[in-house]
Amino acid sequence: MMPNKRSPFFALLLSFLLVACSSGGGDGLQPPTAKEVMEYYELYRSGNYAEYVKAMQSCDDKPADFCKQMADALKQHAARIKEEKGGTVSAEFLRSELHAEHSAADAYLSVTYGDSTKEEIILPLVFWQDKWRLK
Repeated sequence: MMPNKRSPFFALLLSFLLVACSSGGGDGLQPPTAKEVMEYYELYRSGNYAEYVKAMQSCDDKPADFCKQMADALKQHAARIKEEKGGTVSAEFLRSELHAEHSAADAYLSVTYGDSTKEEIILPLVFWQDKWRLK
């Protein structure tokens, strides 16, 4: 009988701990919004590969040749998707999830191709200089 008297207190304590641990240390950082994520994906979809690469935080300190190679690789990927699946017809934002360290997140999109197939893709993002950027 004694455990039953303690269980409400234990449940309350556990719920406080869960809330405290899931609060992210009080930094208040919110996951990327649908608008932010879709603006980045639209750069790719519209063929603006150079701007997509500029949006990648990991390319900030890379030489121009490297950035051009990245843009060319994105262009080749899009051409392959167009050939194999009829290109990207639409994309829908599903959700964003913060990583444990709260300075990174994954954004999930549902992409529909010209052949009517769908695929869930993940865009990794990083919070850098007060905004979400592609990783």
